[in-house]
Order: sequence, then C-alpha cells, then structure tokens
Amino acid sequence: MYNALPKSIRVLGGERHGVRQEGFDLGNSPLEYTPDMVEGKMVSFTTSNGTAALQLVRDADSVYIGSFMNLQALSEYIADKHTDRNLEITIICAGSNGVFSLEDAVCAGGFAGYLSAFIPSAYLSDSAVAAECLYSNFSDNLLGFLQSTSHGMYLTDLGFSDDIECAADLNSLTVVPMISGDSIISAT
Repeated sequence: MYNALPKSIRVLGGERHGVRQEGFDLGNSPLEYTPDMVEGKMVSFTTSNGTAALQLVRDADSVYIGSFMNLQALSEYIADKHTDRNLEITIICAGSNGVFSLEDAVCAGGFAGYLSAFIPSAYLSDSAVAAECLYSNFSDNLLGFLQSTSHGMYLTDLGFSDDIECAADLNSLTVVPMISGDSIISAT
C-alpha cells in the first residue's frame, strides 16, 4: 500500500541499530518528524526493536504505545477507557537487540505506578513491583539515568544526545498512540 501512494504524501522512516537506512526519508530521531515533514502524509516506520515487539502483540485486544513522554496520559486513558477491573494489562518492553533494556524496565515501572494510582484496585505482579521500584529510584534524574544506560551511551556515540533529552521530557505529551490494524493512530 505504501508504495502505491504518491511520493508527495508518503514518508519512509526508521532505523537499524540506530542508523537511518539507505533510501529512508527520515531516521529514528523524533526531532526529525516535524509537522512540515509529516503533516498530511502516510508515515511508514520500522525500528530494530519496537517493530518486532509490536508484531508480537498485534493480536491483543488493545495495544498502546508508551514512553516516558506520555506516561500519565496513557495511564489515564487506559484507566478511563478500560473500566473492567478484571482486565489484565501487560506492559511489553521492546528491549535492545533481543536483550533486557534497563530504560525499558524503568519506563514500565512508571506505567505500573501511574496505573496503580489511577486504578486503586490494581494488583501488581512481582515484576511490576520491581519495575516500579526501579522507576522510583531513577525518576528524579531521568535524563542522567538515560544518558548512563548502555543504549543511551550508544545513541550519544551516534550523535543522538538530543533524542535522549527529548525522551527524558517526562509527561510532556498527551497523545495516546494505539495500534489499529496495520497502522498507529491517536486514541485521543
């Protein structure tokens, strides 16, 4: 479908191992996706880790995409829209090259904390409690924490330190991205 669209209304973006691929219009940096670059266009996007994680959960009833930037907005949305208190919520971390990623676990802990605040009857698994403890430990200096992780240092070496600052901008976005078919749309 993407290639059937005129070039004037399509953008190909993403990365492999942090680097924009040949033939791509944009890389992985959120700072590249300015309104003049993407407004009114179909964006086809792929990443080394996030795309694989989304493929694994594509058959779930609802799939949302979260980050430090939308912790509160996404948690509030889930609490407001999914009122069945027997609902099981699973937080999936994309990881990095198929292995554990500390920053993902810390972010998952932020979601666990916000969700339990918005859903007082929530029961947290041991892994959610552990992740929440990690978030509590690192949330006071999120930027410094992200810069110190192996992936943060890798991105800095690639020249993407501004992306780390962007990612550390806690609760700066109110958008709630969700999967709809093969697309990511705004739930709000």
